[in-house]
Parts: sequence; structure tokens; C-alpha cells
Amino acid sequence: MKTTRLLSALLLACMLVGLFSGCSGGGGGVTTAATTAAATTAAATTADTTAASGTTVPGTSYAMSDVPGMTAPGVLPIVTEPTTLTVGLIPNATVTDYEDNLFTKFVEENSGIDIEFYFFPTGSGEAKQKLQLMVASNQALPDIWSGIGMTAVE
Repeated sequence: MKTTRLLSALLLACMLVGLFSGCSGGGGGVTTAATTAAATTAAATTADTTAASGTTVPGTSYAMSDVPGMTAPGVLPIVTEPTTLTVGLIPNATVTDYEDNLFTKFVEENSGIDIEFYFFPTGSGEAKQKLQLMVASNQALPDIWSGIGMTAVE
């Protein structure tokens, strides 16, 4: 179950990276409506799950999962303790600020996970080479990396 939770969190982060890579900062009105709908759904889910499970995080109304430091599936925030997730990617020219954009802030506030970004070089093949050098020199790697073009064998 713990592996499934970790995999779910990593999948969420991968989807966020894909969203950052493919979208610019436009369309604020649509995001506001989506944000409101998501917050309403999350609040309803929290209340339903807490009532059904009967087990809550001490001092809160969050339903607890069987994984320490995490809430039950479908309950926001995802974690009960401060958690940081590092995302490595090649910067997209259409995204002006990864750290301070509306979507990053929304995800951090609702999930309880602090997202940090590591930017690989933008040149052809340079990102792949940088990652290979990081592995070879036993440097700390990002928790997730996206858009580098590694094959399954590499």
C-alpha cells in the first residue's frame, strides 16, 4: 500500500510536469472556475471520507490512511507532514515562472507538497548528458524528471 501511495504521488507530479511543459500562463478565468470546483469537490470528499472511516489526523478533520504521514485516498492535502518533491525538466520558453505560477501554487496549497524545480540544459542532448553525469558521479537526482529523452535501456 505504501508503494501504491508513493507511485500515486509520483504520477501526480509527472502529470504536473506535463501540464507545465504544454501550457502557458493564459486563461486565468478558466483556472479560477476549475479551482473553485476542485476545492468544493475536495471539501465534500474530505467530509465524506472522515465520516466513513472514523479515523482522523489528530487536531484536524482529515481522514487518515494506513501510510504514516498521508491522508486517505481522495482527501486533500495528500500529506500531513511537510514534504518536498523535486522535479527535473528542460525549461519551456512559454512558461515564465515555474515556482510562482498559479498552478504550482494551487497544487502546493492543496496537496501539502512543496514542489522544487531543477532545470536541465536546453541544448540538444545536453540534458541527457547532464543526467548521465549526475548518475555517474553519484549526485542527488530529482525525484522526477521529464522531457529528457531517455530510453528504457539508458
